[in-house]
Amino acid sequence: DNNLCAGFNASFCEAAVTLRCYSDWESLSKAVETANILQEPAVFTLCENSVLEIPTFSPIRLNIPDITIQCGSNGNSENKCIIEGGTTQLQVSKDRAKLQGITMTKSSVAAVHVI
Repeated sequence: DNNLCAGFNASFCEAAVTLRCYSDWESLSKAVETANILQEPAVFTLCENSVLEIPTFSPIRLNIPDITIQCGSNGNSENKCIIEGGTTQLQVSKDRAKLQGITMTKSSVAAVHVI
């Protein structure tokens, strides 16, 4: 769809649409923000053997139903995807959000906050 990137930084949006996996918090955060705006189900794959470090307070908000964040192409914890740090890592406000195979560690308040 040619309108998929309307209103966004075109080079970032095109990269987010074609990116196969995420290995840093900022890229994942921006891609999820775009999906929240579009209000469509989405799957976000973290790169295997990656550690996504979170700045002090910058949780990702999962505001759409049927959203998945998974470790590697199969969502297996053996793929070693780690989300580390931050105050709260994910804020979930809709049903059917799935986290598959991700290790969440070192958050100072909560790994997942349901709002």
